Amino acid sequence: MDADSFRFRPPDFPAPPAVGWILARAFASVAGVLAPGAESGECLRWARALGLSGRIAARAGEARLREELGDETARAFTADSHRNAVQTLLGEQTLRTLSKVAAGLPGPAILLKGSALIVGGFVAPGSRGLVDVDLLVPPRAAGTLMERLAPEGFGPVVPALRMRLHHLPPLVHPQMATVEIHTRLPGVAVRKGAPARAEELMGAGLCRTFDGWPGLLTGTPALLAAHALAHALVQHGSAPFAYPITRMAADLLDLAGGGSGIERLMAVARPLLQASLSERELRAAASLCVQLAAGASLSTAGDAGLLMAHCLAGIEDLHYNRSLRARVLSDMLKPRRWGDLLAWLVYSLRAPAESLHGPPRSGADSVRAWPRRLAARLRYLGRVAHSWRVRSGGKSRPRSTL
Repeated sequence: MDADSFRFRPPDFPAPPAVGWILARAFASVAGVLAPGAESGECLRWARALGLSGRIAARAGEARLREELGDETARAFTADSHRNAVQTLLGEQTLRTLSKVAAGLPGPAILLKGSALIVGGFVAPGSRGLVDVDLLVPPRAAGTLMERLAPEGFGPVVPALRMRLHHLPPLVHPQMATVEIHTRLPGVAVRKGAPARAEELMGAGLCRTFDGWPGLLTGTPALLAAHALAHALVQHGSAPFAYPITRMAADLLDLAGGGSGIERLMAVARPLLQASLSERELRAAASLCVQLAAGASLSTAGDAGLLMAHCLAGIEDLHYNRSLRARVLSDMLKPRRWGDLLAWLVYSLRAPAESLHGPPRSGADSVRAWPRRLAARLRYLGRVAHSWRVRSGGKSRPRSTL
């Protein structure tokens, strides 16, 4: 990948008054001051959109938040931190089950993302949510693990669906966290050009054991940092509203132990990302983390500011948000990716986004909803086709595109 390439070209998007206080409260050692025009309700809305409300409550405490935002908003921030703590407890219960069923699998079972950070002791209680438990296993072990989890009460959202994706359909449980079984890590590579697999990471010394969880491994800080960067910028770069870059920055700073350790962390993560992220993008991510930890105000002139503008515009600017998703689908219209497009259509019809982390829907409800969902997806593809016609006609692209 070109060392100077940069995949995001967000529109000019000035940060709302509430965002400066949010970033300072979430990352800096010195608390920020509410800017003129920043309302407590907007602080809460943006903190939740950026995935930082629980982190802010865990760092500041409810008493300080009452002084700055009022009783009602402070209680809402604290409730988000408590919800994160409950999710952590559910995740630990899920890990006990996974530890039991993963013993004897053909190959390693490696914890990823939030579950690895939490059990590794990198994050403060209540500061980070845990939507699901992500586990990387060899492809030959994925089906076995899924079968072993079935008697424990875990079931797929989309039964019997096999997609050309890097993980199996999410497995939900009525009393535990959702489990996602991964077979490879897009964007992370031990050998050039191929998404990393569990055996490769084990052989490269990028995994480690930890006490209390037999049968499970966790990634080293280098692997966890590389996956955080790839997950936020490569996999979910087109959906910053679903996985904001600020959540990636929080994970990186927790792994690094603060802004002073970011450069060392990025140095060990960089070799795993050479095929997916440019040097310019890696420098921008490192600079963003350092500036956030220092409490510096972000300028849109630099690449770190562009990352932040991409995050904010992806949440608030509907036109930019649609253009990001249209680029993903337009890439799928290339002949070599028609299978991915078909998989997306089938998956979106059978497992709408609102059901991914809830109980499986009944077959009758799913079938009745198909015409409405299909019409929505076809309208979406129509917007993509229109954007292609504009480009092929030689017209200039709007700035708010990838």
